[in-house]
Amino acid sequence: SSIAPALASVGRRTVDRLRSRVLGSAMGRPFRLAARVGQGTCHRLAMPPEWRALYAMRIVLSNSSYKWGGVHQITEHLASGLTVKGHEVTLLTRPGSLLHQRLCDRHACIPLVSGGDFNPLTVARLLGVIRRLRPDLVLTMMDKDVRLSGVAARVRGVPVIARRANDEPLDSGLYSRFIYSGLVTHHIANSQATRDTMLRSARWLNPGRITVIHNGINIGHFEHPI
Repeated sequence: SSIAPALASVGRRTVDRLRSRVLGSAMGRPFRLAARVGQGTCHRLAMPPEWRALYAMRIVLSNSSYKWGGVHQITEHLASGLTVKGHEVTLLTRPGSLLHQRLCDRHACIPLVSGGDFNPLTVARLLGVIRRLRPDLVLTMMDKDVRLSGVAARVRGVPVIARRANDEPLDSGLYSRFIYSGLVTHHIANSQATRDTMLRSARWLNPGRITVIHNGINIGHFEHPI
């Protein structure tokens, strides 16, 4: 499956781009100074790109869906694939969901994503989780996740990557613009058709912030005849 490394590549570029903005600004002067003497995180920021590409990331996958379906399978593949690649993966799940029951023995799972949009109690708890985990990025699997985990991540200054798997138009109003342009740092579309529909329905979206990554398929299942 190619989706895990492709996603990691997009996430790493997003994180590196945001870090470069900080380091290139006046606010980044103390970071640049510390980087010269190799202090902790600042030394990591100052690494050459080819070195930094080998550095494992802390990734949070947020899936608020309850029933088992395609998005759960993709979440499972991503969690396993990213872990194999050496990344530290934590899942934010809906309490009592089939996803949590299936993956809690294999991955770190926190059953917390529930409630209405921008639910203050849920967001407050998620803020605590994000503060403790200090992830490099948060990947939201559902629209609901953007309005819960995405809010907590952006408050903490963590990039939000939103995966969109349905070829359906986005609402063009201000509310939708705030969510998909204000909260989301980068979008993952599972097909070119999905990307085209997003851009056609929401003309305020920046095309450079949407990357197409097709769903990964394990071709090993088809190598031998039945």
